Order: sequence, then C-alpha cells, then structure tokens
Amino acid sequence: FSGCRADLGGAVYVQSGTARLARSNIFNCIANVSGGGLFSADGQTIMSDGTLISGCAAPDGEGRSLFLLAGEVAYALPASPGRWLPNARCEVYRGACAHPPGSPQQAACLKHRDDCATSHEPPYEWYCQNATFVQPCNWKSDPLLLGQSLYQLPLLPVEQDFPFACSAGILGSADPEYQSSSTCAGPCPPRRRCPTEATSQTLPCTAGHYCPAGTSVPLPCPAGSYSNRIDLAAASECREAEPGHFATTGSTAATPCSPGTFAGTKGQSECERCAPGTSSDEGSDSCDECEPGTYAKNHGQGECIPCPHPLSTEHGSVTCSICKEGYYLRDSNYSESGIFLAPSEHCKPCPPHAECPHNTTLETLRVPQGYWRASSLSAVLSECRNFGGDGETRCTGSKSGEGSSASGRRIQEDTAYCGPDFKGPECQLCVADKQYLADGDACEACVDIRTAAGRIAALGLGICVACGFVAWAYSMQGWRQKPYIGPPLRLADRTVHNFFEAGLVPKMKILLGFYQICFVLKPTYSARLPDKYTSWTDELAEAVSIDWSGFFLPAQCLPYWSRLVAVAVSPTSLIALLLLFGVGRRLYRGRARDGGVLPVGDTHRAFTPGVVEASIVRNEASVCGESSVLSVLSVSDVLHCPEVDKIVLSQKLVLSWRAKVALGLLDLTPACLVLVFCFVPSVSASIFKSWSCQAYTVSPPSEALEQIEYMRQDASVECGSD
Repeated sequence: FSGCRADLGGAVYVQSGTARLARSNIFNCIANVSGGGLFSADGQTIMSDGTLISGCAAPDGEGRSLFLLAGEVAYALPASPGRWLPNARCEVYRGACAHPPGSPQQAACLKHRDDCATSHEPPYEWYCQNATFVQPCNWKSDPLLLGQSLYQLPLLPVEQDFPFACSAGILGSADPEYQSSSTCAGPCPPRRRCPTEATSQTLPCTAGHYCPAGTSVPLPCPAGSYSNRIDLAAASECREAEPGHFATTGSTAATPCSPGTFAGTKGQSECERCAPGTSSDEGSDSCDECEPGTYAKNHGQGECIPCPHPLSTEHGSVTCSICKEGYYLRDSNYSESGIFLAPSEHCKPCPPHAECPHNTTLETLRVPQGYWRASSLSAVLSECRNFGGDGETRCTGSKSGEGSSASGRRIQEDTAYCGPDFKGPECQLCVADKQYLADGDACEACVDIRTAAGRIAALGLGICVACGFVAWAYSMQGWRQKPYIGPPLRLADRTVHNFFEAGLVPKMKILLGFYQICFVLKPTYSARLPDKYTSWTDELAEAVSIDWSGFFLPAQCLPYWSRLVAVAVSPTSLIALLLLFGVGRRLYRGRARDGGVLPVGDTHRAFTPGVVEASIVRNEASVCGESSVLSVLSVSDVLHCPEVDKIVLSQKLVLSWRAKVALGLLDLTPACLVLVFCFVPSVSASIFKSWSCQAYTVSPPSEALEQIEYMRQDASVECGSD
C-alpha cells in the first residue's frame, strides 16, 4: 500500500473480523485523523512474514504508523530484515502437573510439557493439563499462532515505523532469533559500517576513514594521516603523511606542500610557511636559503627573486643591500631599503685596477699587488713605481691587511697595502729609522753623514786633481815627441784644430742650448718633447747630474733641504776649484821663471840670465800701450791686452802677482762657462722639483675632490704643510 490517504487508517481500517497482513508493505500513507498506516477499531489484526508499515503520517499523538482504539493487534515474526519487536512465544499456558511425585504419570507430564504447550485440539493426551485462564496470545481464535514468536500490541498509538528498526550501527537480520530486542544481531562488525536504521547488509568502510565495531558513520583518519583503503578498523591503521606532505582529517592521500611551505616531520596536518630569506619547491620537507644574488622578503615564497642589477645578497637574505661582483657599495652606512630602491646610485663599477668580489664596499676594495691607495674612502688606485726594483715587493696590496689602518682621509705613517718593511705613499718609505729604499724593493741602513761628506769631498778633490793633471800634460809641448804620451797629445791638437777650423763652436752652442731646454722643460713646465728628440738629452742629463748627495747618501737619509743646498752649491764649488787651480798654475809657472821679485812700481828690474818673461812687440796700433820700455805689466795691462800670451817674446817683462792671478782666472774661464752651461739646467731642475708633488685622492667619489700631495723627490714631505 503506497500513498493512501484516509481520515482513519491511511491504508487499513479494521472494524471487525480478522485481518491478516502477510508480506505486506504499507508506506507513505496519511491519516487525516488517526492511524497513518492502520486503524484498529475492533476485531483482530494479525501481521506476519515481514509486513512493514513505514513512512506514514498522522497528526501528532494519533499514531503515525498504528492507532489501536479497540480490538486485538499482533505481529508474528519474522519481521522485515533489520527490524525487531519485543516478542514472546505463542503457546498454551497449562496447569501444573498434579501427579504424585516420582510416578510415571508425573514424569510423562513433565516430559511432554512443551508438546502440550503447542497442542490445542481435544482430546488432549492424558499427560496434558487443562489450559489456564490467562493465555499469552489468542490461540483459540487462530491456532496457527501457536509456536510462533508473537508481539501482542497494547492499545496505544505507535508513532515510529513498525516493526521497530534496528538502530544505525546495529546489524539487523531476517532471522527471528535476532529480531527479539533492540540489539538485533549485535554491533556492526569492525571494518564495516551500518549507516542507516534497519541495516541488514553491511557496507565497506569508506576511504580516508576507519570503522570500529558498531560504526554507523565512519570515523575519519586523524589530521596528519590518510588512507585509501576501505577496511580499516582503527585510527592507528591510517598512514602518517610523509615529510614534505600533509593530510587533513579524513584524507585518502597525502597532499604535497605547496611552493613556499614545508613539512619537516611525518604526520603533519598542515605545512608551515617558509621564513623570509628562504623558499621551497612543491613537496619540500625544509626551506632552502636563497642563493647569493636572490632574496625572499615575505613568508611563504615559493621562489627567491633575483636582485635588481647590480645588487646582490648573501645566503638567506630578505632584501638586496650589497653589490655583486665587479661593483662596490659607495656608502656602507646607508639604509638597506634606500640601497634597494636606488641600486645604480649606490653600487658603482669597480675602479680601474681594483678587485671587487661579492659584497665589496668602498672601504673593503681589494687592492691588487703592485698598487696602492691613499685612503679607504678613495676609489683611485695608484700603480707603485718601480724605482729600479720590483714595485710588487713593496706594494703587496690588500693581502697585507685589507682595510687595516688606511681608514680616514689621510695617511699618517700608514702601512696599509705595503709590505712589512715599507710605509708611506706608494710604500716608498722604510718603516725603520735611518734606512732608505735601495734598488726599489729593499730597505738598507743609511751611511753615516760624516762618512758621506768625506766621500763627496774626496770625489771633488779627485776630479780637480785629474783635470789639473790632464791640463798640465796638455801644456807640455815637449811631451808631444815622447813615444807613449805623444800620440794622444798630437791627436788632441789635431782634434782641437779641426774643431775650430770646421766651425763647430756655434753648433755646439746650439746643441747645448737645446739640451738646456729639454732638461728643464719637464720639471719646470710639466711638458715633454717626443722621446725621439730627447732620448740623448736624458742620457746626458743623467751623466752630468750633480746630485752627488744621492749617490753617497740616499734621499731618505738626508733631509731634502740639505740635499737641495748641496746640489745648488756643488757647481759653484767645482768652478771655484777650477779657478783656484788656474791661479795656482800661473803663480807656480811665474815663480819658476822669475829670478826675483822687484818692488811694484820699479821701472827697471834685474832678471836672471836666460829667463825671459815676455816681450811686447808693439805694432802701429799700439796694442798694449804706448810705452816701449821695459816695465812691469799690471792687471789692467793684462786685461786690456788679451793677446799677451801670443806676442813674440822680444823684451823681458815681469808680471805682477795680481796680473798672474788675472791670467790664471782667464785661463779656465772658458771651462767654467762650459760647466755653468752644463750644470745650470741640472741645478735649476733640482730646485724646481722641490715644487713637483704627486697628488693622491683621499675623498669618496661622490664628494668634492680632496687630495693629499707628497713631494716626488722626498715622499716623506707633504706638500703644502709647514
């Protein structure tokens, strides 16, 4: 019966007689007043063989399934599978066996008591007792009920489906043995589920869940575990999520961690976000630090972002605030955010000759071997000059202590970038006192100043003696016939003769003038002619350089002003020695020829026989005066008669000592003039070099240019200082 509707009993109304409902299904019927499925007004109603009333409706309290107003209503098992009813066996209640104890009759009565309970038709066997007044069922009206499990309904409305459904999680059965109580066939077995009421066929457990005994709704695998099996009985049988994966409650499979997250251990219910400075790929069990040159600013980044050019980073950075290789950070005190926002403004290309590895700042610029810089704030590197040796030995670069003591904008006894024995600009100075730079790459002890002075004096005296000897030998006319010394003297005579005959004197003067210009051009005006024109002048300048103090006493061993005085005075001293030599020579020769000395002013003198000093042959022009008598020539006479030595000896004349001195001075004046021409450029160049300074930059590139200068000739002297 389905979809029926009535005021009383939506499907069945029993008013009298006997109604049997076997294998019947009444569902979705409606009673407007009472008894949604069945209304018993009187009579007898017997339901059996799985009859079911379900899904019917009636007003509240009026029996959605049944309303028993009167009459008799019973249900004989079996009920529908998964249903149950409280029941009792329908039988004949008989009186007690009344035979004497121990008698055969009593024994037979007791033995057949069950048989008598199901027998209702007379004649009764002799051993069956009479029926009692109270009976469990109305077997008299329907003897077929005897022996059946029967539920006799009370006269009350039944609101739930009838027979009653086994609860969810309880296994129902079609066997009447398991339909007599609400426990039915017992709890749903493990690994199976009984999802609804009246379940008689279990279902497998669902994936991602487990089903203990009595399960109606499968229990999900706990968070951090999963399973795709449908036969689990306990949570412990769920599989833990592997590292790098997570599993939510009831998962059938572990889910890989998304990029930017990780699960470090087994059994994680969710993945953690990577910290700033790290990232991860899908399914990671840990986060990896960002590689140099990349960064991760936020939590949970799946990949590190490359730094904008020319910035870089260290491992695991959250922002880009250092410079990549080949660049340096101009100001290491600037904020990281400011550097990131303007990378090109803060990261500058590595200066020429410098080395800029990863994460280089202006202060930590790597200075290679053979180079030097004046300040840790300077980006200008100076190549160390050799000074005749190996500049790399002195200037060891950053290897000797990167950024050690070169902080600030001035170098004061600075040894940064220098070898252990050197200091100062380009490492030209020796650390130890009274030592000097020898051969450009070693420090040696200075010679005692008195020893050096003695050597200089000895050298000057030796030069004078040598020059005097050469001049004396050249003046000896008789030696020109000697076998050994004669040929050189005659060759010298022919050379001098040819020199004057060829007119080379003015040409030599022109060459000497050109030499003077080339020599002083560079130190005085910082200019230089092409090397093909000045190479020979450089060699000549080196040959005639008179900085003998540097030869005997190196620059660092003597204050520069002292050497400058020595350089300036040396030519004068040499010229003075030559002039003294000429005067001495004249006096010596005059003393050897004069037999005696007459008082000055005497008109006539006595002479040693055979000794003739000079005679003056006067020509018509009266060259040496008008007097033709013998007289003593004065200084004025000698000066007014430059040809005095060439006049034919005709009269005996006596020169005064002053005249002899004058002639001695005149003898070597040409040689002194040659020396002056040769040495003036050297002396003037040495003086001008005092103002020649080497400038070194000490200011940062971004600021106004600031330099410190040191004298090229003496690196210990700072230009512009007191």
